[in-house]
Amino acid sequence: MKKHRTLALIANAAPMVGGDWELIAPYGEFPTADRKRVQKFGRPQADAMVATFNSVWHRLGTLFRGVPIFHGHPDVDPKTWTDDRRLGKVVEIEAREDGLYGRPEWNALGADNAREGWWLYPSPAWLHPVTTAKVVEPDELLSIGLVNTPNIPGSQPWANSAEMEDEEISTDDTMKDKLIALLGMEATASEDEILAALEAKMTPAAAEANADEMAAAEAEKLAAEEKAKEAEQMAAEANSAKDAAEAQAKAIRETFAVVVVNSAITAGKATEAEREALTNSLLAEEADLKAVADGILEKEPELNTGKIEIGGKMLAISNPRERQAAILTEVNSRMDSKGMTYDQAYKA
Repeated sequence: MKKHRTLALIANAAPMVGGDWELIAPYGEFPTADRKRVQKFGRPQADAMVATFNSVWHRLGTLFRGVPIFHGHPDVDPKTWTDDRRLGKVVEIEAREDGLYGRPEWNALGADNAREGWWLYPSPAWLHPVTTAKVVEPDELLSIGLVNTPNIPGSQPWANSAEMEDEEISTDDTMKDKLIALLGMEATASEDEILAALEAKMTPAAAEANADEMAAAEAEKLAAEEKAKEAEQMAAEANSAKDAAEAQAKAIRETFAVVVVNSAITAGKATEAEREALTNSLLAEEADLKAVADGILEKEPELNTGKIEIGGKMLAISNPRERQAAILTEVNSRMDSKGMTYDQAYKA
């Protein structure tokens, strides 16, 4: 059955360091990046992923390099995620009661990330059967992207996270500062000096003379500060809301374009050479986004099922999943053995 990628929204060779079992994804139903479909992920789908993983491992043996771990998704969206260095690989996966778990092995870059916590949360890139249904059921794990803003609720960090503790404010120090300000004293004034100044201010005659003046001055000061804060906050909120709205609209459109084009290419409805032109057609300001996307996705598949040269051999593989597995295996081999980047290995 044909497959296509969907995002969970959606290093050079070095000694590997084994890690603990980590939660890849909890069970639940999660929207796709374009919010048009729902990804149903439960124990049956996790069991299917484990079966596929073990089947590929058994079939390819030592050629199977595990599920790669990247920063983000350079294998799915290389335009957005330009760093295609691996952080490690997942060498085992297991379906448990609360979700799908994996056991990663880290290279030097991945070990540094696990220790420092640059990218914390797993974002699985997985495959599901091609369908027009509103609910899709992923059944094959393609890769793991570590990100800081996961799209799947309940994701757990795979790296250390520095937690900042709120600094406790001393009530005594705050009151001391207020008294110094009210009395017009130096910030270095001692408690004895403050007390003496208070006693002088609070004699009956002084209190009566200064009460109205102090109250009026304090009220005027507070009112001016409050008005300035309100004006500043309103301006900041307006600018922030405008920037956020513009950024969100742009990000949503760009993400939607990536998902549509990736889906079309993976489904055999477009070629890699058409990626830039199709993406630009979706991002054009005057374009009817839905109409353009429908036109791309409704094309008849033109999948090349002829022989393909892989590793110096001409292989006849008509099944899309097996073609993809063979290509990825060769790409991983060239990256590991020849020090190529993902793009260099894929073009080769």
